[in-house]
Amino acid sequence: MPVDATESTETTAGREIPMRRSRRSLLTAAVGGVAASIAAFAARPERARGAAGDPLLIGSALNNAGTQNTVLTTSSTVVAFELLQNGAGTALMGYVTPATGTTRGVYGRSDSPNGDGVQARNAGAGGSGAAIRAFGGNNTGVDASSENSRAVYGASTYYIGVEGRSEAAQPGVYGSSNGQGVYGAGTTAGVYGITGTGEGVEGFSNGVSGHGLVGSIGTNSGTAAGVYGGSAGTSSYAGYFAGHVHVTGTLSKGGGSFRIDHPLDPANRILQHSFVESPEMLNIYDGVATTDGNGEATVSLPAWFMALNRDFRYGLTPIGEFAPVYVKSKVADGRFTIAGAAPGQEVSWQLTGIRQDAWANANRIEVELDKVADQRGQYLHPVEHGQARSRGVDYPMQQRLEAGHEKAMAALSRP
Repeated sequence: MPVDATESTETTAGREIPMRRSRRSLLTAAVGGVAASIAAFAARPERARGAAGDPLLIGSALNNAGTQNTVLTTSSTVVAFELLQNGAGTALMGYVTPATGTTRGVYGRSDSPNGDGVQARNAGAGGSGAAIRAFGGNNTGVDASSENSRAVYGASTYYIGVEGRSEAAQPGVYGSSNGQGVYGAGTTAGVYGITGTGEGVEGFSNGVSGHGLVGSIGTNSGTAAGVYGGSAGTSSYAGYFAGHVHVTGTLSKGGGSFRIDHPLDPANRILQHSFVESPEMLNIYDGVATTDGNGEATVSLPAWFMALNRDFRYGLTPIGEFAPVYVKSKVADGRFTIAGAAPGQEVSWQLTGIRQDAWANANRIEVELDKVADQRGQYLHPVEHGQARSRGVDYPMQQRLEAGHEKAMAALSRP
């Protein structure tokens, strides 16, 4: 028949005696058990859990997985894990405490050939921020390597693709390679160097046939240059060479001179002489000959003279007294003869010839020529012709250099 409680037994003097428990006692026991279970569950941190589309819940401020890894697996085609920081702090930090070993604070990897291991973006307005900022301390700030592509690639829509800066007497950018240590490609400048007091771009080679700096041009027309140097003033140099200079082609100039320490005051003054100019490839030779008893002298020339020169012209001046000196026999077989002087008289002679070597024959100087199409109506030296500076053929490049100077000063003023 129905009972109000659950039956149980108790052994007394060898006999089992049925016992009954009330509903109240049963309910009290059940409530106590549930409370104990809740207390036990609350005593340990809640597991991180999240269904697809749900937030990832972290059960405590400090989650310790021991020696185990925490893995989040998703097949999402967008962001697998997103951490949103609404405050002014750091959204995500990776930190490794051991002070030894090749550890990594943050590691990113992509197996796609078109993917990025780590991608960063600063979406704010213009300022002093950066998409990636690295501090190396006593070590390298950014170390990049690649097996079959570029180790570092920099691109900018409106400004500098890659900028290097050093606060010490060390390179701002240093490149080392079995090929090109630093390679730059750009529509206005492949490599642009800025400095406040030193060299914008410096090249050095230790090879017996190497070159510290090389510039080349790929076109065979127009006025393009493999190396272009500009100067903002009249006392500075567009190009300065402390040593020998070799030109295999034609050297064109507005003027020229030698410049040396003044022989009478070398510590304080300069002495300059202009070049001798000629519309022809003219060679000049001179000397002083002393006549024999017949008032004649034969001048012998170097072995290469006849191979190098043609179309000879002569100049004779008697020294000490007047004499009707003349060229008795013209240059032949590397010599010519002077006559008409007194016996034992000195005669100053000058001989010129036109170059006829293979290079000269192939590269005769064109004395008068038309300016190329993009230089017509412009001047090589506009100011000297009373024209505005903007009429100069080099004015576009000068503007570019001036703009680069302003940009350089702005870059150097940045912290």
